[in-house]
Formats: sequence, structure tokens, C-alpha cells
Amino acid sequence: MAFVLEPAVKEQAKARWVLEGPAGSGKTFTALSIASGLGDTIAVIDTVQRQSLVFADRFKFDVLHMSDNFHPEQLIEALGTCCAYDTTIVDTLSSFWSGPLGMLEQVDLRSDGRSGGTFSNGWKEMGPIERKMVEAMLAHAGHLILTLRVKTEWVVQPGPDGKYTPRKMGTKPDQREKLDYEMGIVSTLDSEHTLRFTKSPYAGFDGRIVERPTEELGREYRVWLEDGKAPVTVWELRDEVFEAKTPDELRELRAKALYLNKWNAPMTDEHGEPSTLGDIATRLLRDMIAAAKTEVK
Repeated sequence: MAFVLEPAVKEQAKARWVLEGPAGSGKTFTALSIASGLGDTIAVIDTVQRQSLVFADRFKFDVLHMSDNFHPEQLIEALGTCCAYDTTIVDTLSSFWSGPLGMLEQVDLRSDGRSGGTFSNGWKEMGPIERKMVEAMLAHAGHLILTLRVKTEWVVQPGPDGKYTPRKMGTKPDQREKLDYEMGIVSTLDSEHTLRFTKSPYAGFDGRIVERPTEELGREYRVWLEDGKAPVTVWELRDEVFEAKTPDELRELRAKALYLNKWNAPMTDEHGEPSTLGDIATRLLRDMIAAAKTEVK
């Protein structure tokens, strides 16, 4: 393989925003507020007993309810269903980690009890599936906001008047470690609905503290995201896949999509069913090869 250097040019991008916080910190409301500034259409993948509906009088959005199966592949399918929206909110991603049939339960189901139980066959089998889920989130066609539950504890801190009062603080996200390395923005809400940025590619958010964030925060970030060269979109790649005439063309498109980190982009197929770019291309390649063998016979 030949390595090629080229001048670096800023490209337009989509938000990948993690919103962590304890119960009652306002994760759902804040996610909807930010999403309202990022675009016109919003989809909410609601995993928490339809709690997003309490805000339906404040925000305009469509909702996809999930309640009893949080296998990582279910999130990929849900993202494919939401692929045409400007912004998708996953509320909460933690369900796909510790919820019913989520990652932890899937690992337990596949564990053979050796080498410490869950750290044997279970992780080995589920690791690639979880990785595909993360890649699907990164390649999603629209903006993506992920809320995360955090484990909480009460601490006693001095207030403005000097008096000490108890305060609920988040400690550790209910999610696999190092997810924050994959996402663009990582931010935390506290029980006073104050947002603190811990990671951001946009310098305007670096170390910033925002009390009760509004849609203006989303609008500000959108301006920065849309500044740059227009990239190849997942829709353009899908059109190229459908237009391919030979297996070699599909193999070249696979290499292109992998290079652009869009191979596992969630989308809909030609029948309107949720899928991924890679699964569509793989199926078409298989069909081409099968058709060629039939012609030879």
C-alpha cells in the first residue's frame, strides 16, 4: 500500500455530542434545546419509559420508543430509521450498555465461565458488534447527541452565602470507558442544570461553563461545523453503490467508504428498510457473484 500525504483542509462535519449527567440534571431537555439549534428536524430514540414526551409541548420532534431490547444491533437499526433527520438524540445510550439485552447482558449470556467469566468468550464475541455500533454512530448522516447516565453521590459544598449544603454530583458514566475518545464534544450537566465542557474540537466551548443551556448553543456550534469544504456524504456513497455494475466497482467503493470511515453508516436500503452502507454493498456484491456463476452454468 502506498501512503500519500496531502494538504490538510477543514471539512464540514456533523455534531457528535455526549451529554452526561445524574438523574434530574436535565439531559433530555438540554439535548432537545441543543438539537433545536443544530437543525430543523429532530428524532429522539427514547429508551427511558417514554420520558421525552413530557417535552412535546416545548419542542417539535418525532420519537422512536424502545423498551425491552437494547442489543447494540438494535441501535444501528434505529439510527438507520432516523437517518434522514437533521439531528438524532439517543436518550439514553446507557441503555445499550447496561439495559435489558444490552452489552453487559449479552456478554454474560455468551460467557463460558472461564478466565473470569465475562472476560472470556463473551467480550470476544460482542466486541466487534459493539465496535460496529460505535462506527455507526460516528458515520451517522446527521448530527448526533448521546445522553449518558452517571453514577451519583452527594457531596457537601459551600454556597454563595458561605453555608454548606448537600449537592448531587455525577461520578462515572454508565457506559464503556473511553467512549469519550471517539466523540467530538463531551459535556456534563449537574443538578443545577449547569453545563461544563470537558472536551470540544471547537475552541469556543473549551473549558466553558453554561447555566441552563438553550438552542443558541446548538446554533453557535452549527456555524463552526458548517465552515469548511463539503465532504463526500453517505448518500453520495449509497448512490455509487446502487450504480455499480461489477464486483470490482463494489470492491473499490468498499475501500473508499472504509477510507472515509463511512462503511458502517446507518441508512435505509432500496426498499426503505434500515441497514448500513456496508451491509447493502455486501449484499449487492454477493448477488452479483451469484448471478455471474449462474450465467457460467
